[in-house]
Amino acid sequence: PVGAGECQHQANRDEQEELAVHALPEFGISGRGPLVNLWVVTGKTGRPAKEGLLMPRRTCVRRAVAQSPVGGLSLRSLIRLANQLNWIHTPFLILFHALAVMAVVATRPRPIDLVLLVVLYLATGFGITVGFHRLIAHRGFKTPRWLRNIFGFLGTASLQGGPVQWSTVHRRHHQLSDKPLDPHTPTRGFFFSHIGWIFLRRKIEKNELLVKDVVSEPFFRWLDRPLPSVVPAVSLAVLCYVLAGWQGVLWGVFLRTVLLWNATWCVNSFCHLMGSREFNTPDGSRNLWWVGLIALGEGWHNNHHARPRCAVHGIRWWQVDISWMFIRVLERLGLASAIQRPREVESSVEDALEVAS
Repeated sequence: PVGAGECQHQANRDEQEELAVHALPEFGISGRGPLVNLWVVTGKTGRPAKEGLLMPRRTCVRRAVAQSPVGGLSLRSLIRLANQLNWIHTPFLILFHALAVMAVVATRPRPIDLVLLVVLYLATGFGITVGFHRLIAHRGFKTPRWLRNIFGFLGTASLQGGPVQWSTVHRRHHQLSDKPLDPHTPTRGFFFSHIGWIFLRRKIEKNELLVKDVVSEPFFRWLDRPLPSVVPAVSLAVLCYVLAGWQGVLWGVFLRTVLLWNATWCVNSFCHLMGSREFNTPDGSRNLWWVGLIALGEGWHNNHHARPRCAVHGIRWWQVDISWMFIRVLERLGLASAIQRPREVESSVEDALEVAS
């Protein structure tokens, strides 16, 4: 119980409630159907919220967040925090950051190290921004199956999860953006939205109802399994070792991975806390030019939240969107089709809402 028995956080899968949704046009999905098993905050009776009500008592939500053990310093709070930590992610993140610092401080980069850093940063970065995000999670354009699989491989090599897990978390973020149940909500502070959310145990990533289109692809399901999920990263590590030895691994794997992680996390944190707003979206998403540069165009986040399915994030001539440039190259090569541009996205949303109603 949270808040002296006034409200209860139903965190177990068997206690989660399935809600219904009319349409998910931002993901190219229309019509009625099950949405997701959401964590439900209940009222005094302890009964789950009624269908369609996500947060029946805002005060209870605030108390549940405020009394989270993350902010406590007492022994009891520290024990609760230890029980909530993800003991796979936590040492893994610490080790990678330590080795990334070691690469910069303890070694002098050779040309081959810099080449591996830049080339693999772009390859795995496009795997996330073009593949996982705009192609798989939002279905902003179409590609041949073999190219989708390559994007799935490269995105998984970034060690941000497999395509199914990544798409689930991201679609949940769009549904609950900047609310307490947003997976990386900024309402719990900068640190939590940037990296803190990854340290905690979560039971909201394994629901397949929200990503049935992603789960339907066998290769993506395989990439989300525990052992296969590390195959892409290990493959790139072997490549770096063959080409440049252990120093190549430090620069091409550890430093590159940490830089890409933090570039992605800056979208979750900085782009919901500072920057400009071109569209009056219901969330706090913002455009931030320097995040747009390091995150390959993902920093135009307010534009993205205004038109989630749009494959173009930098809609102004001066908004540099490297991922969109790459998609344009694929289009010219005949490898990308049905690209969702701003006008097409607006009409598709209207059509989806009409179907839902």
